[in-house]
Amino acid sequence: MMKQVLITVLWVTLFGISSNAQVFVQNTLYPFSRLVYNPATAGMSGGTQLTLLGRLQWLGIDGAPTLFTTSLDTRLESIQSGVGGYIIGDKLGPLSTTGINGSYSYHLPIVEDKLVLGIGASAGILQKAINGEFRYDPGNGEDPVVPLGQYSNSVIVPNLAAGLYLRGLDEEGKEQFYVGISGTDLLEPSIDDLTLNPGVGQDSRVSRTFYLTAGYRFVLSEHIELEPSLLARTDGASSQFDLSAFLTLKSLVLVGLSHRFGNDSFSGSLGVKINDNAFVAYAYDYTISGLNQNGDISSHELVLSYTFPKAGKRARRIDQTKD
Repeated sequence: MMKQVLITVLWVTLFGISSNAQVFVQNTLYPFSRLVYNPATAGMSGGTQLTLLGRLQWLGIDGAPTLFTTSLDTRLESIQSGVGGYIIGDKLGPLSTTGINGSYSYHLPIVEDKLVLGIGASAGILQKAINGEFRYDPGNGEDPVVPLGQYSNSVIVPNLAAGLYLRGLDEEGKEQFYVGISGTDLLEPSIDDLTLNPGVGQDSRVSRTFYLTAGYRFVLSEHIELEPSLLARTDGASSQFDLSAFLTLKSLVLVGLSHRFGNDSFSGSLGVKINDNAFVAYAYDYTISGLNQNGDISSHELVLSYTFPKAGKRARRIDQTKD
């Protein structure tokens, strides 16, 4: 039953009389996957960073959303820039999205060694596909848009994004705060060809979506830091707002609490710094909306990040070993 409800809601959302496909990238550990939201963050970490993210949302419902992303970015010191890219796979019921994007960011110094503004853009492609079985009572005639029975189709559309990212550093060169604003799917490409009869009703499009991210790191003591952060997103028709707080202990262990407003969910997260280069974090979301009437629906998310050591540091470690 829940699967049929999910499919019906999805189809109405996609191909209603005045439809735009809502494509929020929704995840709890967003501070650790910034490139997916904002191309201006490319290379901002200063090294070459690989990030893997997987999310299983609303477990307990057939056809519930899943999200997987892989991103890689690096800084180009010689031209004060960063480049990167990401691959994304997102699935909700019978609808799936697969995309690949390349990003570039120019790092403009505002205050030397203190404040940097990233100006970025990215371009790529998205494949929107639908594959499922749809059921309804055709007693009043068949719907010209919604198919009856098994239906499968896909389209490929362009994806263009742009953003700004302001990053402040402390005296040790560590990030003190950040503020980012970005827009994705700026071309609002049509996915009308996914429907049973393209051209029936108004055009169905991938919504242009805007994101705002921000965070500040408070040093509470020599071994304890607190970083509140937020993520706001809107496509003009609907909005979401996440507020989080991450506590870092001895630069090794991270504990976080988050709330997705709009009567959506509360989350808890735990992260561990494996070594100087590797970090892993897990988040558990408990849904508080009417969707979770039985109390058995939850979401799970895992992030793995690896920063490749710079050649200079690697050489110094080899020399130290020889000594």
